[in-house]
Formats: sequence, C-alpha cells, structure tokens
Amino acid sequence: MNKQLIICEGKDDSLFLEVLLEKEFPTYKYDPFDLNSGNLENTRNKQSKELSKFKISDNKNNILIKSEGGVDKVKSIVTSSFMDIILFKPIIVLDSDSKEPKGYIEKEFKRKLEKRFKENFIFSIEEDKGLGEVLRYDLRYVHKKSNGKRIHFVFFKPNLDKVIGIQKEKDLEKDKKNKIKDYISYGKIKLIFSKILV
Repeated sequence: MNKQLIICEGKDDSLFLEVLLEKEFPTYKYDPFDLNSGNLENTRNKQSKELSKFKISDNKNNILIKSEGGVDKVKSIVTSSFMDIILFKPIIVLDSDSKEPKGYIEKEFKRKLEKRFKENFIFSIEEDKGLGEVLRYDLRYVHKKSNGKRIHFVFFKPNLDKVIGIQKEKDLEKDKKNKIKDYISYGKIKLIFSKILV
C-alpha cells in the first residue's frame, strides 16, 4: 500500500482534509497528527516516532495528515526533513495570504533546498491550473539517478477560512464541518486532490 504525507498549517486545515477524505475519497484511510503545541525537541521526537509508526506495513492507514501549527513550522519541516518526507509523496497545504505562491515556493522552499542539496538534486517549479481560489504547484526534484518526483503544494487564496466561510471566533467544530461539506459538495476541489493523491 502506498503511503502519503499531507502537511498543513493548522487545525482547520486538518479538519478540512479529514472531511474531504471521508466524503470524496472514502477508500483512503488516514491518521491525524497534530503538532500545534510543544517545544522543538519534543516535536522532533514525536514526529520521528509517528513517521516510523506510519510507515510500517501493519499500519493499514495510507495517509498521515500532519498539522504543524503555523506556516513557519511547515517551512522548517519541509526544508530540514526533506529526505524523510519525500519518501511519502508529500502534499503541502498552505494559505496564500498576501503571498504570490510561485514566488513564495521559490524563496522559502526551492532556494533553501538547492542550498542544502545542490550536489544531489535539481529543483524546478511547475504550475497547475487550479480553481481560482485554490491553486496547485509542484516543486519537482530530480536526483542524478532518477526521472524526477514532486512535492505538491495546494494554496488557498487568500486562506482556507475565507474560501470556506469559517468564522474562527464563532464557529464550533460541527459548524466548520458543515461549511466544509458544503464547499466540497460544490465539486471542483475533488479534481485537484484526485490528481495528487496516490
């Protein structure tokens, strides 16, 4: 069974992914893993244990949804643990906020990875059409001895809460789930994820 890692910023992103998988991709089984709190050393230990547990063949779940607790932590995990996460065909879910996604991937991911791995990998960015409020990019990496693979990026523009209509201070979890279900039933978001889930 193929294993895949989805890394996102926070709890609402994680909730969105869980509802999306349950509603539109019910054959996929997932483990949620929330890293929204805790110090860096504990986080690394927990992450190491969780990834080890996830990749063993006894684990029947094929997707790990990893909520990092902020965009800075997402950037850190992708660039510092690149060799670990690429084993799991990663999808990175982010809010674009005021950022231009392609330039952001270039600055925060591609250049940093090139600096670390310039002897081993060649990196390039590819853009998919997306939906307007949801954009998809791929950071393609080619090892000297391979045909190349991708880290998929999905950006919500300007952010997931605005796209779906979530009111952070007001909505309870059940309200958020209902709004997510309504958005998903619109249908187009499934197209983006159907291309990148393994």
